[in-house]
Amino acid sequence: MHNVILQALGTTSNIKPMIGAKGLPLHVGDVLILCSDGVSNMIPDEKIAEVASRLPPQEACDALIEAVLAAGAHDNASLGVFRVATSTTGDTPKRVEPTTRRIKLPIGPNQNPSTSPLSR
Repeated sequence: MHNVILQALGTTSNIKPMIGAKGLPLHVGDVLILCSDGVSNMIPDEKIAEVASRLPPQEACDALIEAVLAAGAHDNASLGVFRVATSTTGDTPKRVEPTTRRIKLPIGPNQNPSTSPLSR
């Protein structure tokens, strides 16, 4: 099983969102990519990362959706690309080489981590 829905709106009145207590350590220039499997199943991760790091966010979204369509999309394709533009601490950011990293999200107390796609 590739994708597992852990929670869905409308299935129960007691949805408990997973909210990290510590947040994510983001830096100026970091790029976040949120996409549906209609994108990630059609375009390799390396291509998504390359396009998102090279283009401004809106252009990256447009280019990636075009790539999904050109690849013969057979599912819905939802995508957001977000770039951290300013520092919240007021520090002058240091220029770092772009890297790609995956951030593992926490599993909620009522979810089985062995079946969660977030634990892989």
